[in-house]
Amino acid sequence: LQVVGVLCDEGDVARRKEGVLDVARERHVRYNFPVLFSDRKNCPMRREMEVFAYPTLKLLDETGRIVWQSSEGFGEAAQIELEGVLRRRLAK
Repeated sequence: LQVVGVLCDEGDVARRKEGVLDVARERHVRYNFPVLFSDRKNCPMRREMEVFAYPTLKLLDETGRIVWQSSEGFGEAAQIELEGVLRRRLAK
């Protein structure tokens, strides 16, 4: 399983990175996955993955097919649903 964050917004990359780190500090979270930064208007991930709301979460299989997604953040219901999908896929 590889987790990757993609941040498609505007502004100086260094300031955007600092903003991500500020949020992590406020929420006492350590990001242990790469976060990629792209311009909001020309973000290839946003276009290709059809991201229309933030945050959007997607789980892709080994072929790149979307097997789970949520455009409403990562609350308890999404976590339970995602865990079920992961368990079923790992059991194969």
